[in-house]
Amino acid sequence: MKACKNCHMLTEQGKCPRCGGALSKDW
Repeated sequence: MKACKNCHMLTEQGKCPRCGGALSKDW
């Protein structure tokens, strides 16, 4: 899983589906 750096939503997408922010790969 990856987590959004902006809103911290967990996702497997290329970018955050909630806010469109960048993802961290350290989750």
